Amino acid sequence: MKRSGLTALVISIGILFFLSSLHSTVYADSLALPTPETTQAIAPQTPQFLRGRIIQVVKDDMIAEQPEHLYVQELQVQLQGVTDPVEISLGSNTNPISQEQRLSINQEVIVVKQSVADKDYYQIVEVYRLHYIGYLIAGFFLLVLIINRRKGIGAIVGLIVSAAVIVYVIVPQILAGTSAILITIIGGVIIMTVSLYLAHGFNRQTTIAVFSTGVTLATVGFFSALIVTLFRLTGMGTDEALFLQMGVDTDISLQGLLLSGIMIGTLGVLDDITTSQTAIVYELHRTDPKLSSQELYNRALNVGREHISSLVNTLILAYAGASLPLFMLFSNNTYYPLWVSLNFEFIIEEIVRTVLASIGLIIAVPITTFIAAYNLVPQTPGRSNINQRHNH
Repeated sequence: MKRSGLTALVISIGILFFLSSLHSTVYADSLALPTPETTQAIAPQTPQFLRGRIIQVVKDDMIAEQPEHLYVQELQVQLQGVTDPVEISLGSNTNPISQEQRLSINQEVIVVKQSVADKDYYQIVEVYRLHYIGYLIAGFFLLVLIINRRKGIGAIVGLIVSAAVIVYVIVPQILAGTSAILITIIGGVIIMTVSLYLAHGFNRQTTIAVFSTGVTLATVGFFSALIVTLFRLTGMGTDEALFLQMGVDTDISLQGLLLSGIMIGTLGVLDDITTSQTAIVYELHRTDPKLSSQELYNRALNVGREHISSLVNTLILAYAGASLPLFMLFSNNTYYPLWVSLNFEFIIEEIVRTVLASIGLIIAVPITTFIAAYNLVPQTPGRSNINQRHNH
C-alpha cells in the first residue's frame, strides 16, 4: 500500500510538471518580444509601481460631517529609490476619503507613477500590507508545526502544492483555452493525491481517504453539471466574470468556470471529512478488532453524522461571512421584491455553491465510511463470522 501511494504521488507530480511546461510552451510561442524601438516608444506610458513611506501630512481637512466624516489629505511621500519626497493628494472635494481611509506619518503605501508628456504624476493606490500578511502566514505555519509536529511539515508542503497547482496549472490552462472542467478534474486529482499523502503518510488509511475523496468529488461534479444546466446558470453572475470575458482574448466558458469553482471549493472541505472519517473507522477497529464491517460502518457513521451537522453550519456561516455586504444590501433594498432579488443569477450562484458543497460533505461521510469499513474488514457480514474465525 505504501508503494501504491508513492507511485500515485510520483505520477501526480509528473503530470504537474508536464502541465506547467505545456503552459510555458503555449505562451512562449504566442509572445511577441518588443524591439528596442517599440520599447523606447512605450516606456513613458508604462506605469511604474513603487513603495513609499509617508513622512509628513501637509493637509488633513474635513470637508463634510454628514452622513459621515469625509476628508481630503495632502501627503509627502518618500519613495524607495527616489531622493526627493513627492507630494500626493489623497481624495478631493468631489471624491473625498472616509475616516478609515485617512493615512498618517510612517505608514507605508504603494504609489503608481505615470509619465505623460515628460511630466510625472503620482497617485497612492493602496496601503502596503505584505509585511503584515507575511507575519500572519509565518505564525500560522509555526502553529501548525507546534501542534502537528512532523506531520505539520507535510501539511504545509501540501498546502503550498495546492496553491501552486491552482495558480500555475489550473488558471493558466483555462486562460490558454483548455476545458475548465477537464483541467479542474486533473488539478483536483493532483491536489488531493499530493496533499493527502504528504500530510498523512503513505499508508492504506490515506489511500482510502484519497479514493473516497475522488469518488465523492466525481459525484458532486456530476450533480453540479445537472444543477447548473437545470438552473440555466451562465457563470456571468458576477462583475469579475464579465470583466474576465471582456479582458481576455481566449474564449473561456464562464459556465465551465463556475463548475470548476464549485468543485475546487468542495475539494477544500472534502479532505477533512474523508481523512477524519477514515481515521474514525481505523480507531474503532483498533479498539475492538472483532467488530464486523457492518458494525464498523454503523458506529463510524454515528460519529460522522455529528461531524456533518457542525460542518454544514460552519460552511454556511463561512459563505455568509464572505457575503455579508450582500446581506446588508438586501436589508436596505426597497426597489426589488424579495423573490425578484433572490432570483438574480449572482444570488442563485452563491446558493448553489453552498448547497452543492454541503451535499458533498453529507455524501462523503457514508461513502468514506463504507469504503473504509469494508476494506478494513472484508467479507464479514456479521459479528458471528468474526467470532468463528477467531475461535477457529
